[in-house]
Amino acid sequence: MEAWKIVLIVFSALILFLIILFFVIGEVCENISMRRNCFIGKIVVNDFCRANEKYKIDYKWWDNIKIETCEYKSFDGLKLKSKIIKLEDNVKNINPNILGYWDKKVLKKNKNDEKEVLLQETNEPTFSHSATVLQNLKKNVEGYKKNKVRVAVVIHGYMNIYKDMQRFAKMFLELGFNVVLPECRGHGESEGKFIGMGWPDRKDVQVAIKRAIKIFGEDCEIVVFGVSMGGATTCMLSGEDNLQNIKCFVSDCAYTSIYEQIKYVIDKQTPLPVFPTLQIFNVFQKIKTGYSLKDGDSRVQLEKCDKPILFIHGSADNFVPFHMLAELVVHAKNNEVLIVDGADHAESQPYATQLYTETLINFLKKYI
Repeated sequence: MEAWKIVLIVFSALILFLIILFFVIGEVCENISMRRNCFIGKIVVNDFCRANEKYKIDYKWWDNIKIETCEYKSFDGLKLKSKIIKLEDNVKNINPNILGYWDKKVLKKNKNDEKEVLLQETNEPTFSHSATVLQNLKKNVEGYKKNKVRVAVVIHGYMNIYKDMQRFAKMFLELGFNVVLPECRGHGESEGKFIGMGWPDRKDVQVAIKRAIKIFGEDCEIVVFGVSMGGATTCMLSGEDNLQNIKCFVSDCAYTSIYEQIKYVIDKQTPLPVFPTLQIFNVFQKIKTGYSLKDGDSRVQLEKCDKPILFIHGSADNFVPFHMLAELVVHAKNNEVLIVDGADHAESQPYATQLYTETLINFLKKYI
């Protein structure tokens, strides 16, 4: 056989091998990190469940909450769902001791003995209200609805579902907010084989917000709150147009970009070499989804944001590295920061509940 034919065969075989290798690495990375029920996702869910057990997060709380389901289509045709918790439908499940916006004014003095009606905090999922307090709460909800309607859009993290946001939904409800809980593509009851990691999700959340405005009225004021992947989605959403009803953002333990986060995960949680795995996966993702890992960059979006944003991060975060916080803050024009010393990933709220809640209230009262 002539030499040039041998070279051609070898070269063709090498090209074929590289193409196969490209798709194998791409599929492996996708199955590890960005498919529904992926390998890394299962690790994260296990860690999240352990944290919930550690801090005694009560999922039975949902049994007493009246929830509506809102279904809508994403910009690319997926059927997505949000859960809606209306404040006026859930008065009996609110502990009036920690009502932020209603304050203690809700707890009027008892007409019989002129003593303030104060209820002790309890770990039970529902609260035993006196007739006086319950009546005042209902009156306040009515007045609250007439004057100003506040809505918290709470975006879950990687491989979570809406019920995993229990402590945040409860917190916002008790601060006097209606709560919208979108389930991102590839999660929960929403369609999608692939996890968006925040970039397509920013547009999905915009659709969810438009539906929420139809439900709560054109004058409703919105805070967008997200944790982990939800925090990154919040940052990525912040740079979009047509956000008139959104008054502020809260981003808890967000990553700088999908690319940097995947790089960290490959390095710390898989045996694969970062190079060329990450580069191959980035091209593979671009071919398969139409966007690259580098497109989803929180920093770029924050540069375009003109609304206030509160950043929260635990100093002991071992999944989204703490140093990413500084990179996000630099790119946000109007920001505040809460660092929870010693808190692990997405654990700042249960780790330092009082500090977390007080910081959030002080931030929100400035803008909503």
